[in-house]
Amino acid sequence: MAYATRCDFDIFAKIPVQNAVLSSRVTHYKPITPLDQSDLEFVTPGDAEKYVDLVVHLSVRGNLVAQDVSSLDPADSTTVVKNLLNSLQSVQRHPNGFSISSSKDLYNYRVYLETPLSYGRAAAQTHLTSTFCYPDEGDFIAHNPSSDTFNRGYEARWKIMYNSAWIEMYERVYPDLFNVPRLLPHGVQLQPKFTKSKTDLYVLSSKADTGAVFRFLEATLHVR
Repeated sequence: MAYATRCDFDIFAKIPVQNAVLSSRVTHYKPITPLDQSDLEFVTPGDAEKYVDLVVHLSVRGNLVAQDVSSLDPADSTTVVKNLLNSLQSVQRHPNGFSISSSKDLYNYRVYLETPLSYGRAAAQTHLTSTFCYPDEGDFIAHNPSSDTFNRGYEARWKIMYNSAWIEMYERVYPDLFNVPRLLPHGVQLQPKFTKSKTDLYVLSSKADTGAVFRFLEATLHVR
């Protein structure tokens, strides 16, 4: 009669080791273009001995200013839309200098829709705040707390960015290539390019000619 033991109870069994990935580390890259331009371009050089995880993250520090780079008037109720970081730019990918982007103009809309379709309100009150995601309630521009259509999300974003205070944001980059759970072969140079969107996509104001723009103060690409 043969006896068998479940592997869960075999404390002397050898634990399998993942030999494909022995270790990993995150490398931080700064843009190769000036921060005052409309494009942020990064270069991650190819390495003959290392692979690149395609789950890439971007962190940004900046503030909302007037067109002449002066601080906004404290009485100005201009602020930004929810999910600011993903509404702020579109992305193009250039592995080894070849552009594989075909729908960069739709990037902002795809990512903006992915957030409410994939996450609930609990996520919006916790880790999604890293992308400046404060959901709107009621009227988009209602700025009076006594109003029945008072927008708490709008008020929260306005208070944080009051008088052109700077903010920090951190989020995963969402292009199709970066959504694939695979490793980029070694020796391939990755050159993502982030193009700032028009102010109509990320500025929210009761004024038709607010003139406010988002100014980048620091940007970092985090690649594993």
